[in-house]
Amino acid sequence: MQACGNCGAELGGRFCAQCGQRATTRRLELRDVLGQVLESFTLVESPLPATLVGLTRAPGATIARYVEGARVRTTAPLKYALGGMALYVLALRLADLAPLRIQITGTGGSAETAAALARASEAARGAWELATLVALPLVALLQRALFHASGRNYVEGLVFQLYVAGHLHLAGLLLVPLGFLDPQLFLGTRALLALAYVSWASIGFFGARPLSAIPRALAVQVLQWVLVMCALVWIVFPWLGLG
Repeated sequence: MQACGNCGAELGGRFCAQCGQRATTRRLELRDVLGQVLESFTLVESPLPATLVGLTRAPGATIARYVEGARVRTTAPLKYALGGMALYVLALRLADLAPLRIQITGTGGSAETAAALARASEAARGAWELATLVALPLVALLQRALFHASGRNYVEGLVFQLYVAGHLHLAGLLLVPLGFLDPQLFLGTRALLALAYVSWASIGFFGARPLSAIPRALAVQVLQWVLVMCALVWIVFPWLGLG
């Protein structure tokens, strides 16, 4: 019996039963390293394609399967959220769009004050997604109160929020062209998309009825916006020289 090169367990098939590594490994060559890079870009043997399809076709059921134990074929929630946000931020930067345009101005101040306000304005423009991530734990807390009858615990609700946030940011990539036509149309369409998607996902995940899911999802979205604004002030505050 061969031993796994990763964990030392006895091998009885093509993959190690303990850690999942392939049974056969050879001395590394350049093609192996290049193959790993290509695999990362083409998503070969990756759970990401299945996650994308599942969260598009049946988001509530897909997240429910994950929290109930089907996790090998699904990208981890925090990884999915961070990846979606990173791509979205990159797309907005390239398109010179902002998720929320905040202008901070001052009159009658010194040049140093004007420079500080300009830095604060730019920080506010770039920190929206970070503020969104910071607010998610509190959003999940209110969500649990609104959907308490479902029996879902807090962590399961947080997983729901992470998947929804990640997928909405990925879906937002498709709306970026609207920003070239009208930035306000881009922001308004994305807000409506978020409400519709959260309502739809809530029906499948929490078992809520459509007529009750929509106002609850709206309440969650409004609170999220308020919390994001508070987190944004907290993140940008040091830029004003008052932290």
